[in-house]
Amino acid sequence: MPDIKAENVSKSYADDEIALDSVSLIAGTGLITGLVGPDGAGKTTLMKIIAGVLWPDEGDLQVGDIDVLQKPEKIKANIGFMPQGLGAALYDRLSIRENMEFVRDLRGLDESSYQEQIRPLLKLTRLEKFTERRAGQLSGGMRQKLALILSVLHYPDVLLLDEPTTGIDPLSRQEFWSLIARLREDRDLTVLVCTANLEEAERCSEVSLFHEGKIRKRGSPAQLKQELSGQVYRIEYPTGKALPRVKVEQEALDFYRDGHYLRLRKLKDSKFPDTISDYDWQAVDATVEDVMRSVVSRTELPPLPAVNGDKSIGAEINFKQLTKQFGSFTAVNEVSGQLNPGEVYGLLGPNGAGKTTLIKMICCLLEPTSGQVFVDDRNVWEEREWFKRQLGYMSQRFSLYRDLTVRENIELYSGLYEAERDFSEALLERFDLAGYEGTLTADLPGGMRQRLALTTALQHQPRFLVLDEPTSGVDPAAREIFWETIRQTAQERDLTVLVTTHYLSEAEYCDQLGLMHEGDWIGSGSPGEIRAQARRRNGDVLMVRAEQFRDASRLLRQEFSDLTVIGRDIRIRTRQPEETAKEVKVMLSELAGTVQTEPAELLMEEAFIDHIRAHEENNV
Repeated sequence: MPDIKAENVSKSYADDEIALDSVSLIAGTGLITGLVGPDGAGKTTLMKIIAGVLWPDEGDLQVGDIDVLQKPEKIKANIGFMPQGLGAALYDRLSIRENMEFVRDLRGLDESSYQEQIRPLLKLTRLEKFTERRAGQLSGGMRQKLALILSVLHYPDVLLLDEPTTGIDPLSRQEFWSLIARLREDRDLTVLVCTANLEEAERCSEVSLFHEGKIRKRGSPAQLKQELSGQVYRIEYPTGKALPRVKVEQEALDFYRDGHYLRLRKLKDSKFPDTISDYDWQAVDATVEDVMRSVVSRTELPPLPAVNGDKSIGAEINFKQLTKQFGSFTAVNEVSGQLNPGEVYGLLGPNGAGKTTLIKMICCLLEPTSGQVFVDDRNVWEEREWFKRQLGYMSQRFSLYRDLTVRENIELYSGLYEAERDFSEALLERFDLAGYEGTLTADLPGGMRQRLALTTALQHQPRFLVLDEPTSGVDPAAREIFWETIRQTAQERDLTVLVTTHYLSEAEYCDQLGLMHEGDWIGSGSPGEIRAQARRRNGDVLMVRAEQFRDASRLLRQEFSDLTVIGRDIRIRTRQPEETAKEVKVMLSELAGTVQTEPAELLMEEAFIDHIRAHEENNV
């Protein structure tokens, strides 16, 4: 299997924008190499050059013994390329089977090779029951798994994945990464992944951190995190409280909210800032996000002005027994809940769970089959025009005018809602859109479009703010700005916020969570309560680290069905951690090298999946 070797690759576009600046990279055989960084860092540009579909200005590029720049067509037979976007390479009017047969014929595969290849892939992806379903009718996760099948049908040596999990739910994301790991193990593939998701960077064998067209750091996640050893601390901190004052660069290297924790990075052996020195700080291991934040300068958040000195009063929203049927299909089934002023309520669920349908019913965009919605004891369907003035809404799909500039979109929505101009200008500055007022919205990167959409949703200072997957495709630095703005606005103006997200680390920012699956309401509570419910159901986490990682994961997978792999960490759910640790060491006793076991904190992603699987088991 071939290595990928790039040397001093540079690329600029017509407007003198530098996409890549003398980038050198090696992606080793049998490894998952992550190209990690914010929007516009240059990741996708490099991947397209490696795939032979984009030409660099200068540099050299080898895949195995093939010079990609001299023989770009020759490399395409050895590469599986999955472009950015949910199933972007699929034909929506064709079924799963027809999409696969199309690629079979395109690649010139004989029938026996095709059948030998397709059966295990369909089984691994759990798509074998849906082969006659049209691609356009698949959920986001199913579309991505089908796109992956099509990328590896021809037995490529190299697999290129560009933002493969953007827009898919956590359950599908975990299944997708498990599938990548299995393919890598079984075929010894060289895998290159572009991602802005720093949690996913932890799953890679090697990571290159991109920023402004350059690779700033590279190494395994463990090596990168070791560089910050002894610098990172955290405390539990209520999400409802504003951040304490800490002068970044003067008093600390970094300081930010991470769900229900505050994280601080300081020089080893230096003192804590006086304003927080009395807090019970605990030393913790660094994360890849900590490393990335050490590379990308911290964005300070300019304050939002109090327009006219008024404090809005958030809306109390009650929805009761909401049901929506489309013919014989029940999208939402008798769902009830309450949203309170000053509270950020997170709505979680897989693709197709009914979240967006529920939100549309609450917002008077879709009439329920049955059930009612009340705001301040007023029936919204009887007072729709009044309610719409109280509402700020950011839809899942970008809905602004692409042929208008940033300024024209702002002015359009300001006029519709009679918004205060000073507040609109403050939002432009806060979301780093100042200076882009004359740019066509169609020309903005995806992350900046999301920032503009949130600006228009907030600028009339609504009492009730609904955000349907607001940070999908947005880089981590921009997500922090999103969430601090949302929290600040909710607290200062007593705003009621309902948000859906596929980033479960973001669920930790919410005061309360509601979980949906297949149209049903399957759980609710604070983030801590959701994790506690999951621990009671399936136990805690035992983390296993072994020098012979691949052999260890293969052996343990035979015994433990509830096993996940994140990077080189093997995570096992167990009710008896000590007994399981002894069993693991016996199973791995014949492997060379060390084997370590230790308890680990249950991730929100694991808790979420527990609830989903429990619901599925109860409804078999």
